[in-house]
Amino acid sequence: MKRFMIGLCFALLVSFAIISATDSLAKDNKDERGHSFTVPSNQEEKEIKDKVDKANKKFMKDVKDDIVATHNINLQGYKEKDLHEVYNSEGDLNKIAPALGEIMKKQERGDVKPILYVKNNKAVILEKKNDGTNHVYTLKLKNDAWEIDNKKHLKGKKIKHPLNKN
Repeated sequence: MKRFMIGLCFALLVSFAIISATDSLAKDNKDERGHSFTVPSNQEEKEIKDKVDKANKKFMKDVKDDIVATHNINLQGYKEKDLHEVYNSEGDLNKIAPALGEIMKKQERGDVKPILYVKNNKAVILEKKNDGTNHVYTLKLKNDAWEIDNKKHLKGKKIKHPLNKN
């Protein structure tokens, strides 16, 4: 029994060391925004990365187009903002983070990450649920804080990712 416990402790220590080493390597491979990345090491990997990137862009465009059509939204003059930019910025844009966090906290497996658009003191957050329901949140900057002004939920299309074989 004593040898078993020593062996178990050793296995746990080795596992912890591997996880720690992998974590520190991942931290070393960050771009300027802090995202982990992998640089393709050959032509085949580059082609795979390009295929995945293209499929992801198409999927997100299809999601956005469905939400905009379902809710008849006009985003003219609004600028799409990267969610990482929101959390890493200072000033008014960063103040959207709590409202965005509340929306993201309610997400479930299969939901599409929210898409944020900002125009002056107005913002629109688009979200697609796994069942195809399209959520639109309008926000206004009031008294130095972003507040959700309106919420609408309408049934939209279930959008299938181009690389999803199911």
